[in-house]
Amino acid sequence: MSSHACVGGCAAQTSSAGGNLMEDQTDGQATRAREEGALELAESKSMKPYMSLTIAMIQGRDVATALREIASLPLEERYVWRIASALKWALVDFNPSSLRADIKSLPPADLAKVRQLVRNRAMQFRLFLAELYSVDEANRMLSESPS
Repeated sequence: MSSHACVGGCAAQTSSAGGNLMEDQTDGQATRAREEGALELAESKSMKPYMSLTIAMIQGRDVATALREIASLPLEERYVWRIASALKWALVDFNPSSLRADIKSLPPADLAKVRQLVRNRAMQFRLFLAELYSVDEANRMLSESPS
């Protein structure tokens, strides 16, 4: 299991008692959601097996049950699919000319907002590629010149 299980994606879950599930399960050591929508994703049905895995890892418990539950999920319900399919739909019609037109025509405040929104995505994408392939392959892929 990767040491990056929570990088960029973990969020606090709410327990039935109204407290923070991650704090309840990890003696107060919770990873806080900072981005809009992160808590909703973390609390979604599709993330429950991954949250169980994360909690087991943090507590030093056996992760076999959580891994079996994740292994039983169809591809389209997995975390990796959510990321890969979001990237596909986000970039399927990528056009540098359209991007340049937006950059040149956006008011400075709006451009700053867009830049802030994507600021950490390059690092997260590099981590995603490094986990999916390898660090060397991710570096090679990211250093290749576009054709």
